[in-house]
Amino acid sequence: LELFPDSRLVCILRDPRDMIATHIRRRYAPSRIEYAVAYVRDIMESWWRLRDRLPQESFIEITLEDLVDKKELSLRKACEHYQLPWDPAVLTYDVGGNNTGRWRREIPERDHDRFLSAINGLTEEMGYAT
Repeated sequence: LELFPDSRLVCILRDPRDMIATHIRRRYAPSRIEYAVAYVRDIMESWWRLRDRLPQESFIEITLEDLVDKKELSLRKACEHYQLPWDPAVLTYDVGGNNTGRWRREIPERDHDRFLSAINGLTEEMGYAT
Protein backbone atom coordinates (compact mmCIF):
# COMPACT_ATOMS: atom_id res chain seq x y z
CA LEU A 1 0.00 0.00 0.00
CA GLU A 2 2.77 2.41 0.86
CA LEU A 3 4.67 1.57 -2.34
CA PHE A 4 1.65 1.73 -4.63
CA PRO A 5 -0.94 3.97 -2.97
CA ASP A 6 -3.03 4.25 -6.15
CA SER A 7 -3.19 0.51 -6.74
CA ARG A 8 -6.49 -1.23 -7.37
CA LEU A 9 -7.20 -4.68 -6.03
CA VAL A 10 -9.63 -7.40 -6.99
CA CYS A 11 -10.11 -9.95 -4.23
CA ILE A 12 -11.61 -13.23 -5.40
CA LEU A 13 -13.55 -14.70 -2.50
CA ARG A 14 -14.41 -18.34 -2.35
CA ASP A 15 -16.71 -20.49 -0.27
CA PRO A 16 -14.60 -21.25 2.82
CA ARG A 17 -15.71 -24.89 2.71
CA ASP A 18 -14.10 -25.18 -0.72
CA MET A 19 -11.00 -23.31 0.43
CA ILE A 20 -10.58 -25.76 3.30
CA ALA A 21 -11.20 -28.78 1.09
CA THR A 22 -8.41 -27.55 -1.15
CA HIS A 23 -6.01 -26.72 1.66
CA ILE A 24 -6.23 -30.06 3.43
CA ARG A 25 -4.89 -31.67 0.25
CA ARG A 26 -1.88 -29.34 -0.12
CA ARG A 27 1.56 -29.93 1.36
CA TYR A 28 1.99 -26.28 2.34
CA ALA A 29 -1.21 -26.15 4.42
CA PRO A 30 -2.56 -28.04 7.43
CA SER A 31 -4.10 -31.41 6.60
CA ARG A 32 -6.35 -31.75 9.66
CA ILE A 33 -9.75 -30.14 9.21
CA GLU A 34 -9.58 -28.13 12.43
CA TYR A 35 -6.15 -26.71 11.57
CA ALA A 36 -7.18 -26.00 7.98
CA VAL A 37 -10.21 -24.05 9.27
CA ALA A 38 -7.91 -21.95 11.48
CA TYR A 39 -5.55 -21.44 8.54
CA VAL A 40 -8.35 -20.22 6.24
CA ARG A 41 -9.83 -18.07 9.01
CA ASP A 42 -6.40 -16.42 9.49
CA ILE A 43 -6.17 -15.73 5.76
CA MET A 44 -9.63 -14.15 5.70
CA GLU A 45 -9.07 -12.12 8.88
CA SER A 46 -5.85 -10.77 7.37
CA TRP A 47 -7.78 -9.70 4.27
CA TRP A 48 -10.55 -8.14 6.38
CA ARG A 49 -8.02 -6.13 8.40
CA LEU A 50 -6.34 -4.93 5.21
CA ARG A 51 -9.68 -4.19 3.54
CA ASP A 52 -10.71 -2.05 6.51
CA ARG A 53 -7.65 0.16 5.93
CA LEU A 54 -8.15 0.57 2.19
CA PRO A 55 -10.09 3.33 0.49
CA GLN A 56 -13.34 1.75 -0.66
CA GLU A 57 -12.74 2.69 -4.31
CA SER A 58 -9.38 0.89 -4.34
CA PHE A 59 -10.76 -2.65 -4.22
CA ILE A 60 -13.64 -4.86 -5.21
CA GLU A 61 -14.58 -8.32 -4.07
CA ILE A 62 -15.90 -10.91 -6.49
CA THR A 63 -16.87 -14.40 -5.45
CA LEU A 64 -15.55 -17.35 -7.40
CA GLU A 65 -19.12 -18.59 -7.61
CA ASP A 66 -20.19 -15.34 -9.32
CA LEU A 67 -17.16 -15.53 -11.57
CA VAL A 68 -18.33 -18.99 -12.65
CA ASP A 69 -22.10 -18.42 -12.69
CA LYS A 70 -22.15 -14.76 -13.76
CA LYS A 71 -18.91 -14.69 -15.69
CA GLU A 72 -19.54 -11.74 -17.98
CA LEU A 73 -21.02 -9.56 -15.26
CA SER A 74 -18.09 -10.31 -12.92
CA LEU A 75 -15.46 -9.72 -15.58
CA ARG A 76 -17.12 -6.48 -16.68
CA LYS A 77 -17.03 -5.38 -13.04
CA ALA A 78 -13.29 -6.16 -12.87
CA CYS A 79 -12.57 -4.34 -16.16
CA GLU A 80 -14.51 -1.32 -14.97
CA HIS A 81 -12.64 -1.34 -11.67
CA TYR A 82 -9.30 -1.37 -13.51
CA GLN A 83 -10.64 1.20 -15.99
CA LEU A 84 -10.02 -1.17 -18.87
CA PRO A 85 -12.14 -1.38 -22.00
CA TRP A 86 -14.38 -4.40 -22.24
CA ASP A 87 -13.06 -7.16 -24.50
CA PRO A 88 -15.24 -10.25 -25.04
CA ALA A 89 -12.05 -12.30 -25.40
CA VAL A 90 -11.82 -12.42 -21.61
CA LEU A 91 -14.87 -14.69 -21.63
CA THR A 92 -12.78 -17.47 -23.16
CA TYR A 93 -10.69 -17.82 -19.99
CA ASP A 94 -11.47 -20.86 -17.82
CA VAL A 95 -12.34 -19.47 -14.41
CA GLY A 96 -12.16 -22.77 -12.55
CA GLY A 97 -15.78 -23.82 -12.21
CA ASN A 98 -14.70 -27.25 -11.05
CA ASN A 99 -13.47 -25.59 -7.84
CA THR A 100 -16.95 -24.62 -6.69
CA GLY A 101 -18.75 -27.08 -4.44
CA ARG A 102 -15.67 -29.26 -4.23
CA TRP A 103 -16.01 -29.74 -0.47
CA ARG A 104 -19.08 -31.93 -1.10
CA ARG A 105 -17.02 -34.13 -3.44
CA GLU A 106 -13.73 -34.19 -1.55
CA ILE A 107 -14.71 -34.30 2.11
CA PRO A 108 -16.04 -37.80 2.86
CA GLU A 109 -19.74 -37.67 3.69
CA ARG A 110 -19.05 -39.34 7.04
CA ASP A 111 -16.99 -36.24 7.96
CA HIS A 112 -19.48 -33.58 6.81
CA ASP A 113 -20.95 -32.94 10.27
CA ARG A 114 -17.52 -32.63 11.90
CA PHE A 115 -16.32 -30.50 9.00
CA LEU A 116 -19.28 -28.10 9.14
CA SER A 117 -19.05 -27.92 12.94
CA ALA A 118 -15.35 -27.03 12.74
CA ILE A 119 -16.03 -24.13 10.40
CA ASN A 120 -18.00 -22.61 13.29
CA GLY A 121 -19.54 -19.54 11.68
CA LEU A 122 -16.89 -18.78 9.05
CA THR A 123 -19.34 -19.51 6.23
CA GLU A 124 -21.79 -16.99 7.65
CA GLU A 125 -19.07 -14.39 8.26
CA MET A 126 -18.15 -14.63 4.59
CA GLY A 127 -21.77 -14.47 3.41
CA TYR A 128 -22.20 -18.13 2.49
CA ALA A 129 -25.24 -20.07 3.65
CA THR A 130 -24.66 -23.32 5.47
